[in-house]
Parts: sequence; C-alpha cells; structure tokens
Amino acid sequence: MSSMYQMASTALGTLHLAEELRKLHVAIPAKNLPVQVKGDFYEQCIALEELVGGEGFRKTYKRSRLFNMLSGVVALPVLLAVIVLIILRYTISGFDPAAWVLDNLWIVALSAALIIDVLVMSYMQKATLQLLMNVEYPALLGRAEL
Repeated sequence: MSSMYQMASTALGTLHLAEELRKLHVAIPAKNLPVQVKGDFYEQCIALEELVGGEGFRKTYKRSRLFNMLSGVVALPVLLAVIVLIILRYTISGFDPAAWVLDNLWIVALSAALIIDVLVMSYMQKATLQLLMNVEYPALLGRAEL
C-alpha cells in the first residue's frame, strides 16, 4: 500500500511542478522579464533568481541534490555486497550466503548503519525540497513580483 502512495505522491508532485512551470512561462513574458524560458522548473527558477537577486533558491536546490546523490552513494556498497553474495552462491559449490553473513555479523551491523544513513539522507532530501517549495519559491515569486 505504501508503494502505491509513493507512486501517487510522486506523480502529483510532478504534475504540481509542471503546473508551476506553466504559470512561470505565462508570467515571465507578461511582466516583460528578460529571462530565457527553460523547460525545467528548477532551472527556470534559478534563472529567475539570477535576474531578481538572491541565492536562497539555488542554494537550497543544490543542498537537495547533494542529499539525493549522497543517499545513492551510501546505498551502493550494500547493493554491491548483495550482488557479490548472489554471484558467489551460484559460482561456488556449497557456499551459503546466509551462513556466511551470520558468521560475520559485522557485515550486518555495517549494512544496517548504511541503510539508516540512506533513510536519513532521503528524509533530509525530502525536507529540503519542502523548504524549497514552501519557503524559497514563494520568496522568489515575491522578489520577482509574480
């Protein structure tokens, strides 16, 4: 059930950004702002911010992207370890990955720590995106008088 909620939430978020981008594309020429029209919401907002001044939107967006990248980098070792164990199970006769993991509990502790890090990074990325859309974007619209 939660995966369906995630998919629906992602789809609604994408539609919301598309609608906001459409509004920007209408408002920018109406206000005669010398900003090139961009096809990406975040790039459009950064270009608008460069015109009207400030750097809150750009900094918050970069922080969000950093958290997103870090969560992927932290998840990679766990994924690689699982792939290696699966390959070893089918290539080495008599190798039992579950028994090997239970014999090396430090692997379990390290994997758990990495998974917790991924969850924290995902939460931070979501919180940063909420800050971006609920604080920085309205402030940008106010500075641009849109």
